[in-house]
Amino acid sequence: MDIKTLGIAMAAGIASVLAVYSAIHAGAAGFPLLVLGALPIYIAALAWGTHAGVAASIMAIIVAATLISPQAGVAIGLSLTIPASIIGHQANLAQQTDDGRMEWYPLSQLLFNLTLILSLALVVMGYMMDYNAYADRPEIAQTVTEFLRQNPTPTPLTDEEVSQLTQSVFRLLPFIFAGMWLIVHVINIQLASLICRGSGILPRPKDDVPGTADMPKAGLGILVISLLSVMFLSGPLQSIAAVFTGCFLMAYALVGLAATHQQARNNPVSFIFLILSYIIIILFFAPLFLFAIGGVIRTFSNTSTSPPPPSAGQNHS
Repeated sequence: MDIKTLGIAMAAGIASVLAVYSAIHAGAAGFPLLVLGALPIYIAALAWGTHAGVAASIMAIIVAATLISPQAGVAIGLSLTIPASIIGHQANLAQQTDDGRMEWYPLSQLLFNLTLILSLALVVMGYMMDYNAYADRPEIAQTVTEFLRQNPTPTPLTDEEVSQLTQSVFRLLPFIFAGMWLIVHVINIQLASLICRGSGILPRPKDDVPGTADMPKAGLGILVISLLSVMFLSGPLQSIAAVFTGCFLMAYALVGLAATHQQARNNPVSFIFLILSYIIIILFFAPLFLFAIGGVIRTFSNTSTSPPPPSAGQNHS
């Protein structure tokens, strides 16, 4: 890695941390900056290669640990920069086929890898934070009580009911956050691809996302096991299962949306349905998971045109 690339990587790492740092101090208004925290790392990895992506990730972790706290450095690394550097590296893997074509690392495997990496990273973060212990803390119950005071229910809740509500929120939160965080990374890698391709510095050609978005069948096994675990386990194991369920269910929802996009091509009726679907998703969010059924169907029927993963990759950055 030359000096120029190292400088770009360092700037990307600093930009990533500054986005997160600004978001923390801006409150709710800073959420867009938090969402874009992984974007500089993806750009560095996609356009300047694996070494740049890894260097940017390390730089971000060091700066976050120094500027904010060591815990923040680990959290930023696990949730943002490490997944971005790994997926950015894999996106540039390709091999030459017998007929002289370049076969790039398939989109379906990239989505599966991202989903699995994020699931594991969020579980590790939860363990480091001792997430389940937070549900029993008095200040958490007090926050919920204050929220209910400002938004009163028709029938006032007792302290025991507030405690039960708090526990329910903490059981549901890993599921919701994991799914949303997968969307955050998908948005970032899409934006990074557009920026790098528009600048003429992206080696990978444009993917036909609606036609090739898919998940390996192994993902179905993970989803089924995690769903069953959420239903029959409790405590920390249930929270771990909820993270995997949220991530993998959202991945299949994205595949289902891609299939809907493909059907909407040159089909006015399907296009209108697609627009209405996005409006409903923006308003209510939860219907997004209904598209997971379409994603599972696509995986079973293999209607995507995604090629198999290269047996031996070569980085083309």
